[in-house]
Amino acid sequence: MQFQQYSNVLDELGYFPQSSKAEAILYDAAKKSIDRLGESASRALLDHICSINELLEKELLTNYDLFEKSLYRVLRKGAEVILHDLKRELLVHAVLIDPNFTISDIRNPRLAISDILKHIRAVETLEFVRKIPSHMHVAFLYADENSKDDILAAFFDTKITSKATKGLLSSNKPINDDLSYMSYKELLQNHHTAIFLRKSGDGIAFNLE
Repeated sequence: MQFQQYSNVLDELGYFPQSSKAEAILYDAAKKSIDRLGESASRALLDHICSINELLEKELLTNYDLFEKSLYRVLRKGAEVILHDLKRELLVHAVLIDPNFTISDIRNPRLAISDILKHIRAVETLEFVRKIPSHMHVAFLYADENSKDDILAAFFDTKITSKATKGLLSSNKPINDDLSYMSYKELLQNHHTAIFLRKSGDGIAFNLE
């Protein structure tokens, strides 16, 4: 609920969610898994689960939790055949976008579809953050400290070339010593630094020009 409130405020300020490749991957994989039932059977199943949820096909197939619940509701144990095929399709994508996704990860029986989707989204997010132009403003909402640290590390990655030097304004010293860092107190004492502010986590990201 709190996330939705923040999202509504950002919408009013003119910020809009970044389109997700992970959703497109999930949609294609889910569609392909269902289509293996055959044209008539897959069409009937899709129409039925969309109808009971009052959602369009794309809306349902990009919402994994609801898609899974709908399959079990209609097919019961038979849903596991489609979900097993879906997991295999998603694993292929996970390996393609992240070579560090190991054989042991793939063979891990406890690896759930939700875990694979989370991994795909994380890789996509870090890739997006690394490529953010220095003049672009983004809002970053997070609920997990580890995720926040990963995002900030990617944003301030010194291996990525940029016309402007990125730094961090925060009340706490960052863990990564490679980051250009300034405390709030130092900011108040220095009136000659040109800084463009945008809130990021518990700190503020800025560009020095």
